[in-house]
Amino acid sequence: IDQRFVARLQQPSRQDEAIVTTIIALGRKLRMQVLGYNTWLHQYVAFVLAGGLAGLAGVLFAYFNGFVSPAYLSIVYSATALIMVILGGAGTLLGPAVGSAVIIFLENAVSAVTERWVLVLGLIYVVVTLLAPDGLAGLARRLAARLRPAGAPRAEERPA
Repeated sequence: IDQRFVARLQQPSRQDEAIVTTIIALGRKLRMQVLGYNTWLHQYVAFVLAGGLAGLAGVLFAYFNGFVSPAYLSIVYSATALIMVILGGAGTLLGPAVGSAVIIFLENAVSAVTERWVLVLGLIYVVVTLLAPDGLAGLARRLAARLRPAGAPRAEERPA
């Protein structure tokens, strides 16, 4: 691996941050167009990157399992992926990873006890949706804000 590539991952440039900020801001498409950004191009690049990463994930999945069955196209697998994102917290970087770790752990732990692990997953999804609409990442953020002493700066406000 090239050392410059590793250094760039560790210290993103202002241009990298601007691209990410622009992609995040595409939720306000009209505002971005008024500011002069080519929103179509940014959406196209984001779509291509997402498709490429999904394709890479599919290739790694097939390589890891050595076989791909049509059973993987069932609604259970699609819903599980969606629930992973919602459970962890959509719109965050670590939320979907946390959600997927929780669901894989629950699948392995609960399926050892009963075959109805999807029912338990549904119950946990309903409870998290009711108690933490922002997912587990949002719940952790709220707990950290509650435990932080009054007047202490947030993580993004601390000097580097």
